[in-house]
Amino acid sequence: MDLQRLHEFTDSLASESDLYLRWKAPATLEAAGHDALLAFRFAIEMGEERYSLRETESDIEQALFRVDTKLDLLLNLMSRMLSGDPHEPFRRGVRLNPLGVAWQQSEVLPRGQHGQVSLRLEELPMLPIELPATLARVETRGHGYLCTALFDPLSGELKDLVQRYIFRAHRRQVAEARAERGNR
Repeated sequence: MDLQRLHEFTDSLASESDLYLRWKAPATLEAAGHDALLAFRFAIEMGEERYSLRETESDIEQALFRVDTKLDLLLNLMSRMLSGDPHEPFRRGVRLNPLGVAWQQSEVLPRGQHGQVSLRLEELPMLPIELPATLARVETRGHGYLCTALFDPLSGELKDLVQRYIFRAHRRQVAEARAERGNR
């Protein structure tokens, strides 16, 4: 395993929150790219008052993009409802950044195993995001194991969306902490 990427993951800005997460072994891998892009775009939009794609795009182009994204989401959700997911993920503390994800669980997983992380963002709990990854670290922690999975290289657009989501989630957490201190 690439120790440099593991150190970068540990030192990078990350979102830390309770999310639904499940590790899937290679036998259950599914195609994910479009769903992940869609989910992160929608999660970012949900966290903002106004979603801006690029400064050069007109208001009409941005509005059409938002409508198109919501229609894609609706069709995706309808297909998932009709097919059903027999394996619901568990809600747990998750550290997420564009390089990977870390979580605690009770069962040990084989280090170096290639698989897929399935997680659901707070803003979009009905659409799991599934990203291929490799278990880079599995270490004993308390009564369970701390698992760290590094994503297979993400496309530039997806990596940018994950970074934007994490930055906004981190900014929101800092603002909530400041507000809570101010109320005391």
